[in-house]
Amino acid sequence: VLPVGGNGFTLDPVGASSIIKKVEPDVVVPSQYDIKGFTYEVPAQGLEEFGKVSSLNLEDVQDSLKLVRASEDSSVQTRVIVLNVK
Repeated sequence: VLPVGGNGFTLDPVGASSIIKKVEPDVVVPSQYDIKGFTYEVPAQGLEEFGKVSSLNLEDVQDSLKLVRASEDSSVQTRVIVLNVK
């Protein structure tokens, strides 16, 4: 779970992308970005900004997430899973 909204309280899209490149996770779940209906003390940037900077696909939207141990295949590209906010 990686905060991506920036503006002083969390990582910004550039910082989040840098961590992804260093850690090379199989899955990233973005958090603390601008979500319609949520109010933050300091406005957060939208998820789209993270998508532009990271060049990762943000189209994997799910209602929940269950992680299972994967094989040791190091050729797997990082997946971004966006959780629906209800």
